[in-house]
Amino acid sequence: MTAKIRMGPRQRGHSKTSKAQTRFISSGHIFASRAEPLKQLFIDAHLPPDFHEQLNAAVGDIEKAIMNQVFKEGIRIAATSAVNEACTAALSALDRLNPLMENLLRSDAPTLRLWQSARHIERYTASRRTESGAAASEPPITTNDAVAAQA
Repeated sequence: MTAKIRMGPRQRGHSKTSKAQTRFISSGHIFASRAEPLKQLFIDAHLPPDFHEQLNAAVGDIEKAIMNQVFKEGIRIAATSAVNEACTAALSALDRLNPLMENLLRSDAPTLRLWQSARHIERYTASRRTESGAAASEPPITTNDAVAAQA
């Protein structure tokens, strides 16, 4: 029995690793099946009498570990996607709520500033590189910086 490894979207670019893992498992199964008729020779060479069962168990364990790894990678990708969708929905709701709150609080400056502070979400820009290739030492631009600049 050969392992069938399903690759997620991130793993498709790394098919050599998955092919190598599949070949490794396949080789283990082939070796175990070909060693079965020679079991007594292996026992005579001082291997334990249950070495064939141990070999099959080891190949099965490796196969399960690889499948588990692929499964967990899929779960991680799905969770990351769900978090991204939730963040997008939250930012969309904030974009709709912000003008309402600005309008509602326009006559109450202290509460408006409190709202502006509370709704603050840091939005980092990509790090800039200097000519030498090192990251620039400028702090990230945030929405609080824009509010402070207006005050």
